[in-house]
Amino acid sequence: MPQRGISFASPGRHGLRKPDTAAVILKNLDFFDISNIGLKRARNEDSYLSLSFPTVQAGDKQGGYLFAVADGIGGNGCGDLASRMTCQELKAFFNAPWIDLVPERSEKRIDRLFHSIDRKLRRHAVQNPACTHMGTTLSVLVLFENFGVMAHVGDSRIYRLREARLVQLTTDHTFVQDMIAEGDLTPESAKTHPFRNMLTRAVGTQETLEEIQTRILDIAAGDRFLLSSDGLHNMVSDLQIASTLKGGIDPRDSAEHLLAAALEKGGNDNVTIIVVHL
Repeated sequence: MPQRGISFASPGRHGLRKPDTAAVILKNLDFFDISNIGLKRARNEDSYLSLSFPTVQAGDKQGGYLFAVADGIGGNGCGDLASRMTCQELKAFFNAPWIDLVPERSEKRIDRLFHSIDRKLRRHAVQNPACTHMGTTLSVLVLFENFGVMAHVGDSRIYRLREARLVQLTTDHTFVQDMIAEGDLTPESAKTHPFRNMLTRAVGTQETLEEIQTRILDIAAGDRFLLSSDGLHNMVSDLQIASTLKGGIDPRDSAEHLLAAALEKGGNDNVTIIVVHL
């Protein structure tokens, strides 16, 4: 059986209470999350979070969902601490009812949350010199009744499968991705480039966090989302990811097949996967 990673959600489809007043799209939401140390690492520095949260519109009931993947950076055990602290901050923030359901204002609020987490990680590093270089990637998907918001820093990813077409919604904040964007490197060459794992942006690692990638999403029944750490998408091609998501009978089936594929191809890094069906 796969080893479970750090999670702040309950087990087994997580026993989440479905929002009674939500649109049909969210009423039918199903998900599964899983994390594995991989075959080459001494510890799992990934953390993830899957939870429902209250909105004012839903009263004291659960009106929205949050999904997040964080891949920690830094030695001395500080990488897993950074990702774990990040998920703890997210959980605390979404514990209170979400007041504003205007998409643009929700997007800005999540952007501010990223900056707040960034400051807390940097403050911890200053107070604990052994963790000077701690940080984490962070990819977040928030789903409300009739829209979604994604926010992202680093090289974890969010994908959406819609009508059999897989789209990567996030941009990798890496040295090689910048080279690809500038036309200096092909995607195929990037896979073996010596700096392929070098991040240009992460939470907690810089004096000032550069621009966070945020986006308001339309959501539709039948959408399938995947959040993953690079231990998955560095090992498994987008073509295989798309095929697995299309063929999965439910989120658990897809997630477990993707994990097995990453391990079969070498399991070079921690692997964290969240699959969401609408």
